[in-house]
Amino acid sequence: MVLKRKHSSAEELLESPKRSRPVVEETTTPVSSHGDIFSFCPAEIKIQVFSLLDEADTANLSRCSRSFYAFSWGLRFKSVILDEKSIKIFQTGGLGEHGCHHISSVRLGKKYKWSKNASKLGAYFCGDKIDTNGALDQMRAVLALFPNLQRLSLSYHISTAAENNTYVAIFNEISRHPTMWSSLEYLGIEAVKVPEMDPKGCYQKSGELYGKLYSELSVENQRFLGDKVADGEVGKLLKERLETQGFPNLRKVKIAANCLAGPMSDPKSAYMKRTGFYYIPLLFAPQLQTLTVETTDSCHIFDIYGFTVRDDMKGRAKADFEAGLLDVFSKIKKLSLTTYDSPKPKDIQRIAYRFPNLTTLKIKMFNDRPCDGYTNNRIPYTSIKDLKHLETLNLPWPRSEEGCFKITRLQGQVKTWKQSGLDSLEIIDFRGKKDKATGFARVWSDTHAGYRIRFGAVYPCGNTSGYEDNHRRKLAAA
Repeated sequence: MVLKRKHSSAEELLESPKRSRPVVEETTTPVSSHGDIFSFCPAEIKIQVFSLLDEADTANLSRCSRSFYAFSWGLRFKSVILDEKSIKIFQTGGLGEHGCHHISSVRLGKKYKWSKNASKLGAYFCGDKIDTNGALDQMRAVLALFPNLQRLSLSYHISTAAENNTYVAIFNEISRHPTMWSSLEYLGIEAVKVPEMDPKGCYQKSGELYGKLYSELSVENQRFLGDKVADGEVGKLLKERLETQGFPNLRKVKIAANCLAGPMSDPKSAYMKRTGFYYIPLLFAPQLQTLTVETTDSCHIFDIYGFTVRDDMKGRAKADFEAGLLDVFSKIKKLSLTTYDSPKPKDIQRIAYRFPNLTTLKIKMFNDRPCDGYTNNRIPYTSIKDLKHLETLNLPWPRSEEGCFKITRLQGQVKTWKQSGLDSLEIIDFRGKKDKATGFARVWSDTHAGYRIRFGAVYPCGNTSGYEDNHRRKLAAA
């Protein structure tokens, strides 16, 4: 409809004894009962209007009417955290239906603090009831709804029998969206694997358990996971799917899972052969700069899990971990690790060999406890001297059978590193477990040498009865 004024000038309005209502002429243009013409515009025009506005104007426009608010809901957010209920907002009929293409960052599921949840995320618990259909429904929805993601973080609980299939299915789905794999800059995978029975029996009967799980899935989820993927086939399937596309802009990756071999692990071990496929997608990320790996379990727990070399894994001289990944690792600048086992001298040697161009190295122990098990009172970090480009270093506070290493020993080690050619090293942080009653910390600087050491709170351990009081006196004097 069109509105016309009866009086054409302000003078005529002033002279009029009584204000007349506008004359309404009916037209054939349909209008809602509220007079909201915008609600009848095609979605393409609405999106074009909002694309010309900045954030403040978009927020103001959304307050003008219900239709403006409903349509702009999905356009006002670039980053979202989703769960089972919030995903529905972006599905057909939801408030954010038209905003999916504008979302650039999605996180699905709970974000865990792996360094604090060893007991919850470790391999000891089993038989927990998980909603596999629900988890897969959410995962499929996220990967289908948001084609223009630059940051994607997936956190999920899954049966150990479906671990291989789920990981392959994620990258199968990503590869179907060219705009996603070409624009993705950050990828985070957090997998909490739940054994269906005792851990050892779980892997011995993985095929049988997967068949039972598969029969209980919806048709869509059966199609999503596919037939059982054997341990030795995961890497092959991932390579076949990703080698034609890759991730040209992927710069940051986080991989977190219970019972996961880390970059310090022996590449020929069964530990790595079973879970090395988690690193295969890195082969197709030429711009990768930052890698974070978090896990919960020790090698001892890995053995309890039944991770022995099975027939389908025998005869492989090297695990997939070494197949081309050294070239990728050599380009990584920042590496962060959360580990359960104390790093041994060989582990540090592997880090220096595999990641020679690191500028930042952070190794964290569960609950900030000191790393122990060292004999002959030797500091395990000697090979750090081979990382010539290192600028920032975070390490667990080491201890031997005699107790925690004293600050003077660590200061001497840092001086040795500097003298060996680590000219760029500026910040060194030794961290231990903080005791609420007696925790302490200290920063020691050598301005002439150009670096700073932070001695974090460390829990008194071993033969350190006089060490704590002595350290407190040093702090008071400082």
